[in-house]
Amino acid sequence: MEKISGILTAAGKSTRMGTPKALLMWNGKRLINYQIDTMRDAGISTIIVVLGYKHDQLQKYIQDKSVKICINDKYEKGRTSSIKYGLSEGFSFNSSILLLSVDQPRSTKILTSLIKSHLLKNTLLSYPIYNGKRGHPLIISAKLQNELNNLSESKFGLRDVLNKYRPLANEIPMEDPTVLLDLNYYSEYIEAKNKFNKTFT
Repeated sequence: MEKISGILTAAGKSTRMGTPKALLMWNGKRLINYQIDTMRDAGISTIIVVLGYKHDQLQKYIQDKSVKICINDKYEKGRTSSIKYGLSEGFSFNSSILLLSVDQPRSTKILTSLIKSHLLKNTLLSYPIYNGKRGHPLIISAKLQNELNNLSESKFGLRDVLNKYRPLANEIPMEDPTVLLDLNYYSEYIEAKNKFNKTFT
């Protein structure tokens, strides 16, 4: 059976947010620690955290010292570069990869359900859907290692892989709207925090 490794990307400048996304509070924790904890609680033993902009500052806040931290000095080239950095640290031929951005807070329940379904169906791709819309995170099988190693922003990054293998994807319906949550602006963060912090933990 495939194992699941996790890559948490937190390398961007948070320009639209106006403050480091990784340090925002979510359910009583810094967002970066919330994400790491939910991944760990969902059974992911190998977690790679990809930092970039102000990595020295962010690294000090990471409480789980067992995570692997890698620094993407090319973070301005986009999230694809961070994913590839993470893959170079944690990908193996018997490990699927769960990809999560620090600005996409997800509960342990969501991650556990996604992982369970992915392993059960032994599929190439797995992701949650809510009301017909594709959410995050995404789990990609080790069988697509070469595809991931060749990701590029010019080819629309992960979207290129998703479009190519969508007919084979494992779409998992969920009743939790937070699978669509993506925090880009501070106003979105405040709205989401007020709406979901007490409802979905």
